[in-house]
Amino acid sequence: MRTADELRRAGAKPGRVSKRRKDEAVTFELGEPPRPAGLPRAARNSWRSLAEELLGSRKLARTDGALLLETVQLRADLYRGAGERKEVARKRLAEIKALFDNRPAFAESAQETPAEPPALTLEAFLASVREERATFPARLRPSETVCNDLGAPYAWPDGDAASVAREYCLSVTQGAVVACELLKRACQRHLDDLERGAARGIFFDPVAARNIATWFGEFCGLVLQPWETWVVTSIFAWKQPSGLRRFREGWLSMGRKNGKSALAAGVGLFGLICDAEKFAEIYSAATKKEQARIIFRDACRYVSANAELKHRVKKFVSSLSDPETDGFFQPLSSDVRSMDGLRPSFILADEVHEWSDREQWDKLQSGVGSRTQPLTLAATTAGACREGFAYSKFQTAERLLTGVFEDDRVFVAIYQLDNESEYKDEAAWLKSNPNLGISVFADAIRKQLADVEQDPAALNSFLRYQCNLWVTFKVGRSIPSDKWAACAGPAEMPQNSVAAREWFIKEYGELDCWGGLDYGARDDMTAYVLLFRMGDNRALLPFFWMPEVGVLEKEKSWGVPLTQWAREGWLKLTPGDIVDPAIVKADILQICANGPGRVRSIGYDPWQLPVLMGKLAEEYGNAEIVAVPQKPSALTVPATEFRLAVFQGRLWHLNNPVLRWMSGNVVLKEHERHGGVVAEKLSPKEKIDGIQATITAWHRFLSEPAISRWDGNLRILEGRP
Repeated sequence: MRTADELRRAGAKPGRVSKRRKDEAVTFELGEPPRPAGLPRAARNSWRSLAEELLGSRKLARTDGALLLETVQLRADLYRGAGERKEVARKRLAEIKALFDNRPAFAESAQETPAEPPALTLEAFLASVREERATFPARLRPSETVCNDLGAPYAWPDGDAASVAREYCLSVTQGAVVACELLKRACQRHLDDLERGAARGIFFDPVAARNIATWFGEFCGLVLQPWETWVVTSIFAWKQPSGLRRFREGWLSMGRKNGKSALAAGVGLFGLICDAEKFAEIYSAATKKEQARIIFRDACRYVSANAELKHRVKKFVSSLSDPETDGFFQPLSSDVRSMDGLRPSFILADEVHEWSDREQWDKLQSGVGSRTQPLTLAATTAGACREGFAYSKFQTAERLLTGVFEDDRVFVAIYQLDNESEYKDEAAWLKSNPNLGISVFADAIRKQLADVEQDPAALNSFLRYQCNLWVTFKVGRSIPSDKWAACAGPAEMPQNSVAAREWFIKEYGELDCWGGLDYGARDDMTAYVLLFRMGDNRALLPFFWMPEVGVLEKEKSWGVPLTQWAREGWLKLTPGDIVDPAIVKADILQICANGPGRVRSIGYDPWQLPVLMGKLAEEYGNAEIVAVPQKPSALTVPATEFRLAVFQGRLWHLNNPVLRWMSGNVVLKEHERHGGVVAEKLSPKEKIDGIQATITAWHRFLSEPAISRWDGNLRILEGRP
């Protein structure tokens, strides 16, 4: 948009020039724009010097924040860049300089005009929060997920917090925003819940969404980006029918310097002042004292920068106190002597990747039982170790998004590259850095990438901090979650896992099938998988057993809902601390005798249960019982065929949750030593028994002799793929 002077020089009509001057008088006011939170020190210094220069010439308006930030970034490009990028920066800087040079200086009176009182006082805001909660029962519509606005149905107005969050999720899922697969799933979860959440008893309150966004903008001075609006409105606006928050835990993971701590600090202050929790205890928790103080320091800065918060909140060296609620906000590290007696209402867990064990987490979680709606928000970057508590928490979050299990109490937002091969692609950096260009800059990432090219040993750090990938020396997973998800089954199959299994048995339960058994006595699962052939497609029906003793410990260690799977019938728990082979034999005999499927051959590991399988062969003579050596010479072809079927979309796994989990743990790659392919797992806690049994069943299927029949003209071979 051109200024009034620019219009005058261009020969515009006097009336149009006069109108533009009036608009400028309203729009422009001399002063420094709000500086975005989270800028690096160099960018802050550049912002400060540029603002002082323009204020000295009386040409900087409070609405010039975007121009000021662009200038800071362009100056960095001009200083560090080269070639075309440097030339583009030089030209754009000249354009911005001309814009400011041609702008008339603001009148002297503009600077001397006393600042107007804030449009929204803290007391008025707290009253709006109380009104939000008091009116929620009346605004709740049991058959609709989205609650009414104050006094009317919600109309999704442009710019409103709930609308911004929904538009962001739509942009991510439709590809307008560069995002990884896990973030697409998280945003699709939000959109699906908006459509069907009421059926599960969860509701979205647009008034609560508006209030939390207002809190950050008015009292924390943080201009929320669309992704931040989605995160905070999800945490605070999704509710239960009682009006209490839906989410009790949040997992927020992204690259460094994207504003995680600043966001968590605002969440903590809201819990201290606005959450109506008597004697609120807010903890910013980390393994080290200095790390725990990062979120706390950001909260202190918010308090110091706002006159009303500064008047209300008492600030001490290691505590913020609110006399109105008798609550406090403190940093807390794992090296304190004792955490007994703590009753956290909000836990802000910072950089969880450094938490080597779950002791601190469990101690904090054990104290939330007396709170009506506690919140634990974990904000972290990827770690350097796939063993231990932190990675297991990441896996739990990942499995929630990929559908291994459901938990309406946990919010997850993961920003990362989809795979390591993308790390040189600048367009992909947005996947792990949602604040790219705002608090983290491409030029700084380019510099670190250049360091990697000079010193390859720095790659792991680059993958962690900039790409948000958990690094490991092991080979990555062989089956991407999107490929596995695409193999659920045909379009007419029900989407519910239980219904899908019943549908398949009804439609195809009379077909021939081949079985594979993988026995785990104590530390693994026992898996028996039936492989069916339907033309070019293959289908899997798995059965799982494990001992009931120690199942709760394994549930925590493995990070999967074993007890839930047992209740739903996907997993059978056997008495004692080992899986009794006799129980497995009896169940397999029942399957062979009564279906589903007509079992033609069963393969098993010759190192496991040869006596048992001999008895099985004696008691059920209709199936061939064959030992399948678990070595490359026997398994390379079936493992390769299995992987190919997944990537070609010719496998139906019927949404079995146990098999879905195991598919994400398996490595199928040619071994450097022998060139063969066998199934391997990433770690002892990442089980693949169902995949092992599947490949063994595939071996029996491929080993089936061809059966010929004569149709009068030619011989047709059957029984082979």
